[in-house]
Amino acid sequence: MTRFFQFVIVGIILGAVLMLLASIVSSCYFFITTFTLSDFEERTASFVLGAVSALFTYGMLRILMNALQVFSDKLDAIKKRYESNN
Repeated sequence: MTRFFQFVIVGIILGAVLMLLASIVSSCYFFITTFTLSDFEERTASFVLGAVSALFTYGMLRILMNALQVFSDKLDAIKKRYESNN
């Protein structure tokens, strides 16, 4: 059963990293296309989409780092409790 939970946790972490990488790629794509478009409205829309995507990426990074910190704290508490019992 613990092996199952390890696979679930690793899967969640890998999924979050994959979503983060996809978001970074889309942010870069929108910012790069901002400078290659000729129409002002298209450039503005591309820039806004890039900015929104970058904010989403930052939010995803913060959520992932906070979740990993909480998970690490929980594991440390379990480890300390185990060491204090022995």
